[in-house]
Amino acid sequence: MADDQDPSQKTEEPTARRLDEAADKGEVTKSQDVSAWFGILGMVLVVTIFASHIAARLGQGLAIFLASPEDMPVDAGSLVMLAHRIGLFVAAILIPAFILQAVIALLGTVIQHRPIFSMEVLVPDLMRLVPTSGLKRIFSWTGLLETGKSMVKLTIVGGVAARVLWPQLQKLPGATALGMGALLQLTLHLVLLFLTTVLSVMALVAAGDFVYQRWSFTRKMRMSKQELREEGKQSEGDPMVRARIRAIRMERGRRRMIAAVPKADVVVANPTHYAVALKYDGETMSAPTVLAKGQNLVALRIREIAEQNNIPVVENPPLARALFASCAIDQEIPVEHYRAVAEVISYVLKLKHRGRPPARRMSG
Repeated sequence: MADDQDPSQKTEEPTARRLDEAADKGEVTKSQDVSAWFGILGMVLVVTIFASHIAARLGQGLAIFLASPEDMPVDAGSLVMLAHRIGLFVAAILIPAFILQAVIALLGTVIQHRPIFSMEVLVPDLMRLVPTSGLKRIFSWTGLLETGKSMVKLTIVGGVAARVLWPQLQKLPGATALGMGALLQLTLHLVLLFLTTVLSVMALVAAGDFVYQRWSFTRKMRMSKQELREEGKQSEGDPMVRARIRAIRMERGRRRMIAAVPKADVVVANPTHYAVALKYDGETMSAPTVLAKGQNLVALRIREIAEQNNIPVVENPPLARALFASCAIDQEIPVEHYRAVAEVISYVLKLKHRGRPPARRMSG
């Protein structure tokens, strides 16, 4: 795929193969704003579900340090054991919240594209270490556009959050007179209000960015007509090669067909243009079967082999043309030809029963 082609030439939608190849390289439609929205959603759920429980457990477990700090051991060994015990205690409390946050964050990635594993994204790109390359990325149209988008999003989210939180912040000076429990409830309320406000605004921002990223990625993956033709050749093979393979298969099929002619009971011909070799065994077949058929040179070859093997050749132009057009090799003849073929085979059998040698040419 020529990435240096004129973008105006890339007018065709990307094929499934093009998109699969891009996914193998780690190139997929992905919006960082959607991932950020799911990250904020995870924080809202964690605060809503676990905040009170975590605060209560931590208060109970660490109360000893506030109530009677003088009872704490101060030797090195005891402090290490105490730190280990506190670490396990805090981890046991926080692990469920971390797991929920991780699952929600992972969902933000999976919902945008199928899971992929690409080694190419793990290979370091040395060009990124070149200062000029970094400057080009920063001051490119794409880099400037992304910077502008980030500034606009930050302004919108920050403005709405400040507008919603400002009335609540006026209550903070009087919060010093509240008890610990009331102060904790006020803090949780403000945190949840901030997060839900940001979550609501980011929902619109993430939806718009996802649509834009999808459009931008599809535009980037577009193909030129030449690329479509090249992909067609790669997936289906070169037309000349396919034609050669078909010719070889036809030749092999013709040889197998000609080799079956000596087994025929009769050949129905249209003097030189068509020839159809038929076989009929009343004990094993419900109708005569076509062993070989051909026209022009192939028809002459079928007649030559029939004559060499004393197989009767019945010249019946209408029947020969009809059998050639409607019958397939190794298939029984259609019902509409039963009567005409039965007359031919009956005629041949009568000649054999009379003890006369089969005639090589007989007009039907």
